[in-house]
Amino acid sequence: MLSRTWIVTLVGAACATTLAGCSLVDGTTSPTVTVTAHATTTAEPSAQPAVTITAAPTVDGTYARPLWLGQVPLDMGDNNLGVPGDTPEALQDRRLEPRAWLPDPESEEWFQRISMDVPQDVVTRSSWQAGCPVDISEMAYIEMPYWGFDKKVHTGEMIIHEDHVEDVAKAFEKIFDAQYPIEEMRVISREERDSPPTGDHNVTSGFTCRQIVGACRTLVAARLRQGHRHQSLPQPVPSR
Repeated sequence: MLSRTWIVTLVGAACATTLAGCSLVDGTTSPTVTVTAHATTTAEPSAQPAVTITAAPTVDGTYARPLWLGQVPLDMGDNNLGVPGDTPEALQDRRLEPRAWLPDPESEEWFQRISMDVPQDVVTRSSWQAGCPVDISEMAYIEMPYWGFDKKVHTGEMIIHEDHVEDVAKAFEKIFDAQYPIEEMRVISREERDSPPTGDHNVTSGFTCRQIVGACRTLVAARLRQGHRHQSLPQPVPSR
């Protein structure tokens, strides 16, 4: 709001008015009269930016993974294996989306990317380590799509022996064409392998190098499914 002030000075001239022989003025100089006037001017309002309100996207929790999944260790038995328990009600009709892992493919078409040399960053986050009976140079790495329980296509990965990687890819191509749902398809790390068992993982994986329970030998396992509340039993070390 803007305010402006004007000062107006009025000077009365000496005048004499005679009415019925009576003078209305005494002939002296009239006093100076100052009148101050205030004028207020309102500024034009400035244009305000347009405000666009976008509704928040609806989050579908149908396939959301429970926060406690993989966080509650099983009791351990005398055989150093987890003691199986009842399947939690939330997992009895298990249809969960995978955890965020590799970027999802741009289409729903089958593909396979095979590397006969496992990338070093994949080796680092895998269960392979010095002392495993199969050297990492004998392994291959594959990326391929799979259908999740959330009815979306995701990118999976596996480490597979180089002699069998093509056959494994063909098998999973048929699984993909049938839209058979898989919860997760990814490489398992040493930290996951060595953590206390919770029995509620459901990971489709390939190569896993782990110690045989109750023995001093190392097992190379190609576990394709690890069901909830289920523990893999020890297996003989394959002869080489």
